[in-house]
Amino acid sequence: MSGLKKPPKAPRPTAVGGGADLAKAKELLLAVLTGAQTEASHPALVNDDLLLFAVAAVEAGDPLWIERHLKDGRYSTEARTLVGLQLRGPLRRPLLEPLGVPAFLLGL
Repeated sequence: MSGLKKPPKAPRPTAVGGGADLAKAKELLLAVLTGAQTEASHPALVNDDLLLFAVAAVEAGDPLWIERHLKDGRYSTEARTLVGLQLRGPLRRPLLEPLGVPAFLLGL
């Protein structure tokens, strides 16, 4: 063996955590909703499930926040759809239908 060690794995974001995790998740979602971060500019959002974990954290910790922001017309439909498609709970259908998401994407 050459003596090379594997680098330690970076911690993965999780859907469970305290207020700091929830605040960071909201910060990421706002960056996506405002267009500061997109799939094109930050592929890790989707490729590494960062957006999925952030949505899960906010959906579990403050569902009214995510509902309010996904209904807010100041954000683009594209950005709200991208965030909304990560929802896994009962908010998914009522928040995605008004955005024009095809019916086959509304259920899980």
